[in-house]
Amino acid sequence: MRLPAGLTEEGFEQRLPAFTDKYYPVSFKGMISHYLQPVIDIHLQSHIDNELQPNSNGLYVYVFSAVAIFILLIACINYMNLATARSANRAREIGIRKVAGSHRRQLVMQFLGESMLISVFALLIAVGLIELLLPAFNMLSGKAISLTSHADGLTVLSWLGVALLVGIVAGSYPAFYLSRFRPTQVLKGQFKSSTAGIFLRRALVVLQFTISTILIVGTAVVNDQLNYIRKKDLGFNKDQVAVLPMRGTDLRQQYEAFKNELLRGPNVVEVTATSDLFGKSGGTLVKPFRAEGLPENEFLNWPGFAVDYNFLQVMDMKIAAGRNFSKEFSTDATEAYILNEAAAKLLEWKDPLGKQFSGRRQKGVVIGVVKDFNLFFLAPRHRAGGVVCPA
Repeated sequence: MRLPAGLTEEGFEQRLPAFTDKYYPVSFKGMISHYLQPVIDIHLQSHIDNELQPNSNGLYVYVFSAVAIFILLIACINYMNLATARSANRAREIGIRKVAGSHRRQLVMQFLGESMLISVFALLIAVGLIELLLPAFNMLSGKAISLTSHADGLTVLSWLGVALLVGIVAGSYPAFYLSRFRPTQVLKGQFKSSTAGIFLRRALVVLQFTISTILIVGTAVVNDQLNYIRKKDLGFNKDQVAVLPMRGTDLRQQYEAFKNELLRGPNVVEVTATSDLFGKSGGTLVKPFRAEGLPENEFLNWPGFAVDYNFLQVMDMKIAAGRNFSKEFSTDATEAYILNEAAAKLLEWKDPLGKQFSGRRQKGVVIGVVKDFNLFFLAPRHRAGGVVCPA
């Protein structure tokens, strides 16, 4: 939105609390907060619930950039060490050039030019490999990245600029090191590496192995985390489950007929419904609840799900105490709740069964406790407070 002329961002934000107090019910005021944010910050810096699409994280950009810089630094150190290790082979060439009248500045430019040319060739090879391997990467990651869609003029110039910068950094030490050889010593066969040069090369090797060790350890940690994600018990079974969104469609009003039609399919074992999904990034709608023993005006802003009667069985969620929803109990449709273990623990209920529990419109009792399950992807703090009730 655009603010009218004369109204600043600070002035507009100062009006938002009054807007919340005036137009929102008491039960929502504790979990509603309005603020302004630049549109360009949404993708990497916004992590609010129910975004238009899953956002990324600016930390990923910094981490991948640091990894790229480390790899380039290792490559630069490799080039420096290889170039200086070959210094004995090029010493006679440098001595002859100096005798022929070459100045040190010309030799420095020659060696820098060589390193930049190698760096540009490496860039061309890298672009070719990326174009060759990108389809396989897209298939593996589920992305649709295209090199040509990002190869505008500015991007190509930035690639070239990085290649030239890497060439300068990698070739700077060999250029200044090789160009200082004295022709008289070289041509007489009296050339030998200086103590300072040997010490610097050893320091570069130590730095190179240090960076390599950091990258290897980081790779191992990330691999362990990925294995943990793949093998972690989420508290529900997501395998062989297909999700069909119904929000915003007429299927919500025709759910029973749609369910019966799906069950006729030979490959459909069971059908159930929920008001939201587990394990997604972006957030489940948080709702206000009241619980027995809490002050009348104190609300529990917890995520809640309205589900079909058979939802827990279909998702293989385990009942820890009490019972599941059942059509045999007519009051379950309007007066029954099931909490997860973390919710009961937060309420300090040793025996939550039969306790009074209600939402904004529905008063009821706790009929069961389900074992903890992950509500949000990679967000253990959201395990607490899961509430389910029949749709």
